[in-house]
Amino acid sequence: MAQQKILPLLDGLDEIGWPNARSVIAALNDWHGPFVLTCRTADYDEFIQRFAVISSAPAIEVAPLTPANVARYLVSGGTSQGGDRWTAVVEAIGADPTGPAARALSLPLTLALARSVYSSPECDPAELVDKSRFPTRRSIEDGLVDEFIVAAYADKRERLAHIRKYLGVLPVCSPC
Repeated sequence: MAQQKILPLLDGLDEIGWPNARSVIAALNDWHGPFVLTCRTADYDEFIQRFAVISSAPAIEVAPLTPANVARYLVSGGTSQGGDRWTAVVEAIGADPTGPAARALSLPLTLALARSVYSSPECDPAELVDKSRFPTRRSIEDGLVDEFIVAAYADKRERLAHIRKYLGVLPVCSPC
């Protein structure tokens, strides 16, 4: 018996453009194996209205994390990452669940980046709720990506502009 051990992961249906989307949807409807397809919700809805339903797959929409989910994750990060270090952030997102920090940290990727970037005792996660430093959701997201890149590469700032070019993200925020 043949075992299917490869799961195609097709990322970015929304990024291929309308003419190509029709062909991709038709091909997926002819596909007889499992697959995962990612797409922004609004674009997926429009593809479905314009073309056809992808008949072989259910649609699943990832919901944002709640402030309570975010708080549990942040404070459960171990002795150097969790607990009291995150008190200002937890209180701010609880008090303003539609504010920039709450909205930015409602995404699993951004939340994981925050805990990683602020894992060092020298970094204070309270700056995430400082609106003079991070006035918008986007500024928080960009700052977290920047700091993660800086931490991930040994030559740090010298390569940041080059790395950012390939990631497609915007301005650099100062380190923590």
